[in-house]
Amino acid sequence: MPDIRFICPHCGGDLVVDSRGEGRSVPCPLCKQTILIPQSRRVQHPPTTANPPLPEQGVKKYALTGESKEHRGVTVHRIIRLRDGQVGGWIEKESNLSHEGNCWVYDEATVIEDAIICDDAQASVAADIHGKARISGHARVTGTACVYDCAHVCENAVVVDAIVGGNEVISGNNRINRNSFLNPLKATTPKDALVAVGLNAWGVLSFSTAKWLKKKYDERPR
Repeated sequence: MPDIRFICPHCGGDLVVDSRGEGRSVPCPLCKQTILIPQSRRVQHPPTTANPPLPEQGVKKYALTGESKEHRGVTVHRIIRLRDGQVGGWIEKESNLSHEGNCWVYDEATVIEDAIICDDAQASVAADIHGKARISGHARVTGTACVYDCAHVCENAVVVDAIVGGNEVISGNNRINRNSFLNPLKATTPKDALVAVGLNAWGVLSFSTAKWLKKKYDERPR
């Protein structure tokens, strides 16, 4: 039987299992967290041993299916890849996902408003990309991650189950994990600010963000 390929929502690892295991809960071999093996129809990640051919310039690589739903007050449409018929995630309009490169929206991930996925970037599981966010390069946004405002996730960065907003740029090989909060424009409480400060260990908190957080803390109710 064919294998199922999917990304672990906890560690972002690229996993391969026998399709007979679909629907079962098993420990991830990388992070040991419990994961649910998805249904085979939702397996869309390309093999890691070879990249699929790039679409010719000007040729569409996907189309909108007849399936739609409401998300954050707008209508989103499920996509299907024309090359092999694989079903993808959800976008509001074609400007949300480039027809060039190997970028893709998987599973139940959603991209709306002026956000865009381009180059070889991926959004998967239940990722929520909106505002003017940009996911580019070989970046991955997965799990329940939310990237919005003017945030940019690029190069080889990975965002898993985290919130990234404002004007933050997550780049290089940086990794933002579960329960992280990097959103200087939306933080309104000292607790949020302290959580964001904790991200400094990852080396992704800019000086301007740190200065803003200090100002927010100094202005807190006493």
